[in-house]
Amino acid sequence: MKENIDVKKHGFSHWTPDRNFVFIHIPKSGGTSIRTYLENYFSEDDIFNGVNLLNYPNYEDLKINRPMLLVSHFGYSFFRQSGGFSMTVLRDPVERILSLFSYWKDPGKGRPPGPSLPADMDLRGFLNSNIPYIWMNINNAQTWQLAFCHNLKTRKRFRNIRPYELLDIAIKNLRSFDIVGVCEDMNQVKDQIDNLFSKLGVCKDSGAVIDRKNISRSRLDAADIDVELIDMIKRKTKLDSALYKEAVNLSNKKIT
Repeated sequence: MKENIDVKKHGFSHWTPDRNFVFIHIPKSGGTSIRTYLENYFSEDDIFNGVNLLNYPNYEDLKINRPMLLVSHFGYSFFRQSGGFSMTVLRDPVERILSLFSYWKDPGKGRPPGPSLPADMDLRGFLNSNIPYIWMNINNAQTWQLAFCHNLKTRKRFRNIRPYELLDIAIKNLRSFDIVGVCEDMNQVKDQIDNLFSKLGVCKDSGAVIDRKNISRSRLDAADIDVELIDMIKRKTKLDSALYKEAVNLSNKKIT
């Protein structure tokens, strides 16, 4: 590991990694905000171009010849190949689905997670859709991403897996992460990040904060949604709900 720059003179230092730092970004779970904060710890040369990670590549296909910060919607299988430090943040499943729908309908200057939704599609139509890309992003998406990958190919490959087996794999993987956070407590996520890099001997600009990024416009509020639709979301995210509870427990343990 290279020498850090003079912290007393500059007030912060960049980490020159001797291992990859992989942030598995679960869509609509605060990942854009966290990625921006993480970048405070890295020089530009040590941040892999995220555009090259959009199509869920295998790590060995990237031809990376040195450790870097890698952030995208890839799954646990990508991290397993890349090694190094690992981080992810989960979100309450109901809140995530409502945010996902709002953002997908009106991404503003952002990038929607798939082809544009039909102009007349409402939340009920969204939840009942059999369009593969929509279905994939709704039905226990967090569990699938942390068990394997976030893509349709993986869903088809493991379509016969039993729900409890899928959840067990996701929980086991989650417990192996260096940082586990929940979107509802960004201060705790920030503390975990700062604690890890402090142990690595790296300081950051003391003014850096986690700012909300990529916020859904016209955000749906759970209090305004029919109970029937909320129940529908809960049925479609039953495994995610169990995984989220585990994430809350882990985040509390990892901060101490």
